[in-house]
Amino acid sequence: MPNKFLKASFLSAFYKSPLYRAVLDSGALRVLHTSPTSRPLRASHILYISHTLRPSRTFAALLLGAFAWCALATHSSALEPRKGFYGEGTIDMSYLFLQNAATSSSALPSGMGGEAGYVFGNVFKLGLLFDIHSSPMSNKTKGFVIANPSVTNPNMRYAGAKNYTEIDFGLKLGLNLASKSHSKSIYINSGIQTGTMQMGAIGDVSAVTSSITIPIEVEGIIYRSGGFYDAGGAGLMSGYAGANGAGAGGSSSFGADKFGFYYLAGVDLMMMNYTFLTPESNQAKSDFTATYALKAGLGFSYKLSRRARFFTRLIAKYTALPQSSTATITTNADSPSFNDSFLPSMSSSVYFPKGSALSVLLKIGVGF
Repeated sequence: MPNKFLKASFLSAFYKSPLYRAVLDSGALRVLHTSPTSRPLRASHILYISHTLRPSRTFAALLLGAFAWCALATHSSALEPRKGFYGEGTIDMSYLFLQNAATSSSALPSGMGGEAGYVFGNVFKLGLLFDIHSSPMSNKTKGFVIANPSVTNPNMRYAGAKNYTEIDFGLKLGLNLASKSHSKSIYINSGIQTGTMQMGAIGDVSAVTSSITIPIEVEGIIYRSGGFYDAGGAGLMSGYAGANGAGAGGSSSFGADKFGFYYLAGVDLMMMNYTFLTPESNQAKSDFTATYALKAGLGFSYKLSRRARFFTRLIAKYTALPQSSTATITTNADSPSFNDSFLPSMSSSVYFPKGSALSVLLKIGVGF
């Protein structure tokens, strides 16, 4: 159906062109002088033109014939499921709010992210991804960890800084439920990810979370018409529908079809533990605890060229931070280099109270 539509459109324009009227006067196109929809253009017609026109007209006709077949071939291959490598890089900015029974604090983490992988026949994709974000935090007077007894020196003014750092790496697997569609993709994603999240407080006990995550996501992109389709998920757009960008299902303009609407919804199944430490103590780890996160995102992609695209995404995420098991840390013995913000030779039972993290992340990037 797409090829028939484009052939009919091309021939209709050809019959109205000055070139057609000029060569028609020569009698060379009598074989084509019929309805464009009932008599499709064939290679033999182009050869017939080349043998009956004068050299200048033959050259023009061959150029026109080559353009016609290139247009048809481009249209056909563009609407084939794309295979091959894909990738993207992003600059990230976000707002984060963390709270538990010990304290609450906010931050504006920024950083970068990326994803690269391979699409198999627009049905299955395999990718690697990463995100790195960091920021100072507000409310620097108290850490997120409860210590009993406290290991901080009550006679010393708290002079540290509270920081937030998050690093995630993962393997992504996706199955496109709409692999035959030219106007949308519906990827069911899963895989495995590892991450660390440090809620540090110099001058108090810091907590570093380590997590293993299995995401379950629905992700894809929707187009106004069939002019483009998402070959790699996550906003990866590929292909042209013809000279004016009209898809097989409509005749909207090329400019309108450069835009794609991105969506994401999912849940993360997580196993998380905490590492407790201070600059003047040993490290102590808690047991792994099951938890979860919920996320949803919207965005758009704008096609810059046949392969390159610009995109933005806004992703909201809620993470349930579980209460940790209790661990014991012991501060170092007093010495000339000992940090006076802490009490020397103190043993303390520490734990992270149940809490939550809410973030809104803006990703701005380019991909291919």
